[in-house]
Amino acid sequence: MKVPLMREECMKHFAAFIIFAAVILMPVLSSAAVPAPTVSDKPAKPPAAASLEVVIRLDSTTAAKNRAYNLQVFVCRQEVIEEIRSVRKTGSIIAQQSGPYQALLSDLPFMAGRAAKASVAEMTTDQKGHCTFTNVQPGSYILFASYHDSTGAGYWMLPIIVTQKKKTRITLSRTNITEHVQSK
Repeated sequence: MKVPLMREECMKHFAAFIIFAAVILMPVLSSAAVPAPTVSDKPAKPPAAASLEVVIRLDSTTAAKNRAYNLQVFVCRQEVIEEIRSVRKTGSIIAQQSGPYQALLSDLPFMAGRAAKASVAEMTTDQKGHCTFTNVQPGSYILFASYHDSTGAGYWMLPIIVTQKKKTRITLSRTNITEHVQSK
């Protein structure tokens, strides 16, 4: 009897066809269910910008409060710290002739110039000695600010880390000043 044999053979071929179709169609069906990621010509988004608040507090005297007003504050790339420091090293020659206060006074504009050239952001303090940088990318920086008056001169050159939290706050004071020289 050939009929049952044909039926059995047809069933085998049909089962093989179903398995073959399942193997071929499975990737197609699964890719239709989950959209494939697309490649975009748009650049990747940078990390969200943060803000940095700087407060200068020298002491509570009126003269100190006036000293904190209208100061330039620079946020610089971290790798320029040695370049800014190199300017200060030249002050030792002037210090031998005119004293440390005059040496620092002569170096500060050049140090500020180097900081300005390498800065990613620059601001001037308000009447209270405050300034807030907005849209600063999170990362490591050098904060540079300087002051001088008839009583002395000094500068801050501090490593800082700006985080993605709402606001990073840095207070510049006598306790964290990099260098301060009293006038005579």
